[in-house]
Amino acid sequence: MKVLVLSDDVVARNLRSALLSAAGVTAISVDSGYSALQALYRETDIALVVVDRSGGALDGAGFIRELRADALFRRLPALMVVASQADLEAICDAFRCGADDYISEPLDPDEFIEKIRILARIRRVGLAAAF
Repeated sequence: MKVLVLSDDVVARNLRSALLSAAGVTAISVDSGYSALQALYRETDIALVVVDRSGGALDGAGFIRELRADALFRRLPALMVVASQADLEAICDAFRCGADDYISEPLDPDEFIEKIRILARIRRVGLAAAF
């Protein structure tokens, strides 16, 4: 399984990629929303995306909105990383922009991997039901 990891923070991006790799998941890491869109068109078998709420010119929320507007990626699961469990505004914003779930920092490795597995399973079920 391939997961696209979008973060403009190199440390966060590398940590998430390492957690995914340790769980047997291939991580494709990018540092901008524009690079993420390019990766999605290049890598056709990405199962889901993990994005930071904040970012550069095309932040996480903007990137997810772009996904939801594109017929090719509309159903691609998205997990948004928010800065704090206490930041209700950020959590609500994650859902409003189209994220399927969220996780707060600092990441709990087990929770992170389980959320990835759940979103991947939902994607598989959704794809099977579409045919």
